[in-house]
Amino acid sequence: RPGQMEVLNTDRVFQGIAGLVSFPVQSTISRFLSSLRVIVARQIADFNFDLLMKFRGNFKAFKSITLDLDSHVTPVYGNQQRAGLGYNPKKKGRKSYHPLLCFLGETRDYLGGLFRSGKHHTSYHAVSFLKALIKRLPHHIEDIRIRADSGFFSGDIIRYLIKEHVEFYIVVPMQPWVQKKIQHLKEWNSIGRGIATGQCEYVFEKDASLRMVIVR
Repeated sequence: RPGQMEVLNTDRVFQGIAGLVSFPVQSTISRFLSSLRVIVARQIADFNFDLLMKFRGNFKAFKSITLDLDSHVTPVYGNQQRAGLGYNPKKKGRKSYHPLLCFLGETRDYLGGLFRSGKHHTSYHAVSFLKALIKRLPHHIEDIRIRADSGFFSGDIIRYLIKEHVEFYIVVPMQPWVQKKIQHLKEWNSIGRGIATGQCEYVFEKDASLRMVIVR
């Protein structure tokens, strides 16, 4: 966020490398960002991705990677373009944005994002977002794992990951059918500190069964 760039005001090393006499104030940065068209914002995102690949040596040291999916509800104050009413735990009843984000689990690098209205569910456009992101990854990466919270527990997402043979770990919402499965568990394995795990089969579709792990 522009406000978090304030630390660069006193970073003379950064300013020297960037060729700046001083760092712009927050209002200047905000005006610049507000003037950008969508196509320019996408070009900046593409440039950022290419810069990351160059900085990380195209991730040549990695044969497998973990993609962490996340979303973030950002409330707005007013009637900003594309803001909408939806799930907003901190500011109920207020319009918001609901961007979709992806980070690399091994390095915490930001890989890409998708700007969305707050009226959309967490899994909205997640499949097309993943397809485009995975397509851009270096070809030498053999295995891809996906980690996501319960907002991404969606039939469309799971079907896509199974079809593409992508390993995934998605939190399952605590719905009644999940509670019934837990009640029928007989074996629990202690892993210390009062924590135990159990597992069962989850028949997702006729030809697809998944391993469900419960932690208590």
